[in-house]
Amino acid sequence: PEPTPEPVYDDALDENVWEDDENPQPYRAPQVNIPERRKVVEYEEEADYSDY
Repeated sequence: PEPTPEPVYDDALDENVWEDDENPQPYRAPQVNIPERRKVVEYEEEADYSDY
């Protein structure tokens, strides 16, 4: 079988990809409000649903 020819990529990967960014700025992560983890009290297993 003939060897598969190497694919030719048209992209010039050695160029700076972000060069066309007019106003490059450091990434700013948006402020995310994460409430503090609280201990979840597990339900007591005393609820009797048989009277419904």
